[in-house]
Order: sequence, then C-alpha cells, then structure tokens
Amino acid sequence: MNDFEYEDAAMPYSPESEASSLVEHVRQSHEQQLMAIEGVEGVGIGNDSTGNDAIIVYVRTKDAKTRVPSSVDGYPVETIVTGIIDAY
Repeated sequence: MNDFEYEDAAMPYSPESEASSLVEHVRQSHEQQLMAIEGVEGVGIGNDSTGNDAIIVYVRTKDAKTRVPSSVDGYPVETIVTGIIDAY
C-alpha cells in the first residue's frame, strides 16, 4: 500500500496572458528554490480559493505540504497533492 493521495490537478492554461503577468515572473524567479524542496513535483500559477493570483506547488504527499512556504513575494502559495508526476 502506498501513502500517496491523488487529486485532480487540471488547471486552465493560457500562455498569452501568463507570459506577461507579474505572478509568472515571480514563479520563474522562485521555481528552482521551490523545486529543491523535498517532495515538490512541479510549480505553476493559478488562483487561490478567492480567485486571486497564486503560485501553485504540486507535491507528492500531504507531508510535503508542510515544507512549502505559504507565500512567495506577496503571492499566496497553494499546494496540491498529486503523487509522483511521470512525464510521458
């Protein structure tokens, strides 16, 4: 039995609006630091529960969520448990 929890992590993708946004710049600036956290599988941008811009961090387990900061450069960080992400 494994200890992974899976959630649907589908996020809308709009490269035109994302490329010029400030939140995308913040994501790019901090992506390496966030990816270096044990258990982090990916980093993106999206919205928090109130619809504001947010950094999205995809993690393997609930335990990994505790190692991720709650905000980066003033943007909230939302964590989503995805398990291990395999690129095909």
